[in-house]
Amino acid sequence: MNQGLLWTVIAILALLVVGMVAWNLRTPAADEFASPTTELESPLSPLAFPSPSPVAAIVVTSQEPGTSVTVERAALTTNGFISIHESNDKGAPGDVIGTSAFLPIGEHQNVSIALRRAGKKGETLHAMLHIDGDGNGIYLFPGPDVPAVDATGAIVMAPFTVGSTASPTPSPLTSASPKTSTLQSTSPSPSAATLTY
Repeated sequence: MNQGLLWTVIAILALLVVGMVAWNLRTPAADEFASPTTELESPLSPLAFPSPSPVAAIVVTSQEPGTSVTVERAALTTNGFISIHESNDKGAPGDVIGTSAFLPIGEHQNVSIALRRAGKKGETLHAMLHIDGDGNGIYLFPGPDVPAVDATGAIVMAPFTVGSTASPTPSPLTSASPKTSTLQSTSPSPSAATLTY
């Protein structure tokens, strides 16, 4: 009798174990995987992950003389920086006299950039986007942090005047030689300048 009870308990336990294993190995219910696309679409929605700006752009208007410049708007398609270049003797971007802090991909407004020297009334400076070429978050130019280019390969920059009451609207210039690149401006009035190396 004792042995019969023992076999009954073992049989019941065996059935429970087989039932639990069968339950865990069953074909998943339709409702468990009914909306995998819904779950996958959510994190990829524009609200969850802001997409990078589709176009690299920079907007800066005339500035008062001083030791800083404010860039009204910059759109970066890659992590990078904004550098302020003085004009060389041909009026094209020359030496860097100021650089922003590291800027991640996306839109930035009212970026203040300290200058190594005060801007002089009447001079033209150039705000230029640079990429963080080596990914270390430190501006190195000349070096890996080269100027950012648009889809046509033109450098993204905007010239502006110090101490002028009106925003500059230079007319577009074309490349003069293979060593010259056309620099695109994304100021409110599209314009360009030429950078000669």
